[in-house]
Amino acid sequence: MKIQETHPGNYSYSRLIEAIAGAGSDVNLSQNPELPALISKTMNWPVVSLVFLADEKPVGWFAALNTGKEWFSLPHYNNGAFWLDKQGLDRWLLTNEVSVQVDEPWFFNRFVNQIEYFNRIDSVNKLMLITLEPNDFKVINQPGKPNFRLRHRSYLPLSPNRLEHKTDSLLQLGESLESQMNAFPSGISYKIRKALRNGVTTRTGGAELLDDFYQVYRQNIYHLGSFGLPKHFFEKLMQDYSGGKAQIVVADYQGKPVGGAILLTWLHYAENPWFATHRSHNYLYTSYLLHWEMMKSAIGAGCRIYSFGYSTKGSGVHRFKQQWGTTDRTIFLNSNHPIAYQLKKMQYLRRIIRKLPLAFTKLFDNYIATKYY
Repeated sequence: MKIQETHPGNYSYSRLIEAIAGAGSDVNLSQNPELPALISKTMNWPVVSLVFLADEKPVGWFAALNTGKEWFSLPHYNNGAFWLDKQGLDRWLLTNEVSVQVDEPWFFNRFVNQIEYFNRIDSVNKLMLITLEPNDFKVINQPGKPNFRLRHRSYLPLSPNRLEHKTDSLLQLGESLESQMNAFPSGISYKIRKALRNGVTTRTGGAELLDDFYQVYRQNIYHLGSFGLPKHFFEKLMQDYSGGKAQIVVADYQGKPVGGAILLTWLHYAENPWFATHRSHNYLYTSYLLHWEMMKSAIGAGCRIYSFGYSTKGSGVHRFKQQWGTTDRTIFLNSNHPIAYQLKKMQYLRRIIRKLPLAFTKLFDNYIATKYY
């Protein structure tokens, strides 16, 4: 195995993107190789990116950021930056007469979860070009207990230490707006049309809509008993996102914003990572119209999958998404150290936050965003 270290800004991801697009495997937003550096720039976290090559062709990709307490892939997003071209790697192994069964968990723990990549914290972002050789698969050393912390969100169970209480709700999109509307359950299409009859209108755009989106988003987060992402997080996202569309959709009623959402696309995948409505106006079916407007943009961009984003299994938000005819995929929070879900502690904190003034909680948004994601 040969390792060449460089700066992410000196490397073109075009061949990696072509390999991901051509592999025929499922993709998600967090596999966009430009995204980790954007998060790094926004939150001031160093990032380590790994590109695995076989015969100079990309066959694997991973990135994680150091948040000050651990390495994480990727903070504030539904999934982590991990991709493996299993079929391409299998062909390469067969050509080189290597008889070993390789799947994503095996590859992740053998080649990604290693101290040589994450043993030091630099202020400079790093990209490792890792050229795989046949002998790397023949001699397998039993790994010891890692002395660094690495956590990673994935559709795959990659570690015995993991949580699996979150799910992603995915909708297969139609090829046209008409076919998509016809594919909806009757109750969904009715509520979309009802929102329009109720006088709800929408605006779709970019950074010029950020103030209206953030107003609704921050108030909604407060009512949920949580801290919000700081506004500069979204400013950087709308300014620097690359590889697809970054759009804001705002819903208005009687001239005032009552809902807002962000849509990000990459390859044939579209995701709604942040979504909010004013509870007092939910009777207008605002949320249904917002999702429909984002789906329209996604279909126009050639996307085949629309993600509603993650939610807790069995929650009211999860059930809302299931109405649309979605398919659920568990999001595993994998860790190389023991991990626990502290539900009671979280519920207690939410009750406290709701009792604090909104203006006061905003003062802590940036600090909390660097600690919890």
